Amino acid sequence: MYIDHLDMTYDHYINYSSLWWVKIQFALQRAGRKCQECGYKKGLAVHHLTYARLGREDPEDLRVLCKPCHSKADNLMEEKESDRQWDKALDTYATKKYGHEWKRYYDEIEEEFCNWLESKEEEEEDDHSKW
Repeated sequence: MYIDHLDMTYDHYINYSSLWWVKIQFALQRAGRKCQECGYKKGLAVHHLTYARLGREDPEDLRVLCKPCHSKADNLMEEKESDRQWDKALDTYATKKYGHEWKRYYDEIEEEFCNWLESKEEEEEDDHSKW
């Protein structure tokens, strides 16, 4: 990921930027140098709650977490992103097929969408087995 307004990559920003280092120090001080989830004081990292203002983070965009809590938070963010992608795919499918009023029949259309996805996956498997 490239951060245009900083003219650097995400990796460079997180690992080498003095701007990020200052934000880490501020976040640690604000959190009392302990995990804001469980209170543990070792293995701390600063976690982004959002990447919307990457490089221009507000204090409330950041949370100090220990390694176990940081892993849980990352997993939760990945789940939410996966859910957003699912919702977007379902909405695209249903809107194209039924129009914008499709949500009245959400359960039925979601089941139809799941079946359609399964059939697509089976088609792909069949295509791969031919080779």
